[in-house]
Amino acid sequence: MNKKGKLYGSKEFNNDCKLKERIEENGYNTYASFNWQHNGRQMYVALNGKGAPRRGQKTRRKNTSAHFLPMPKLYLHLTESFNGRSDKIAL
Repeated sequence: MNKKGKLYGSKEFNNDCKLKERIEENGYNTYASFNWQHNGRQMYVALNGKGAPRRGQKTRRKNTSAHFLPMPKLYLHLTESFNGRSDKIAL
């Protein structure tokens, strides 16, 4: 998230990539920009109803559009019959 609150993808890790994760009382996670604020308020990662990112300036911690369900790390073990090889795939 840049200092204007716009989400973007970056090939290299930089200061805009740092987010603060908070586990809310309802079990959801919220993610706020580590470096940037708007008028003294944190800017949160949020999605609108169509799945497009919302500007960080328009988001608050209590907005349901900024709530994300945590996904436990699952491992799927696949055994392939050819070459006697076993591969692990993280999902």
